Amino acid sequence: LSDRTITSEKASYQEYLKTEHWQKFKALALHHYGRKCYTCGEVNGRIDLHHNNYLRLRDELLSDVIPLCQNCHELFHGITKRSFDISSKLTLRDKQKHSHICIAP
Repeated sequence: LSDRTITSEKASYQEYLKTEHWQKFKALALHHYGRKCYTCGEVNGRIDLHHNNYLRLRDELLSDVIPLCQNCHELFHGITKRSFDISSKLTLRDKQKHSHICIAP
């Protein structure tokens, strides 16, 4: 893909996140999952919805997204420069329960 295509796709995605459809789906998903980070359990601050995949973008299922705090969401996308050890916030039970989640190094 060219840089122009990638930039266009990112802009289109950002516009989608502003739509009434996304806002309703986001509210439904946060009600379903709760306003709690799926990875570390954080309940304070901003909670984002992370797409596990983009196969049904604009027609998502609840299973296509998970709630993440800002720190964990940035880790998933590799955009954080903060020193943040997510594994220290997870209990052994949580690590086993959520072992299917791929945490970026």
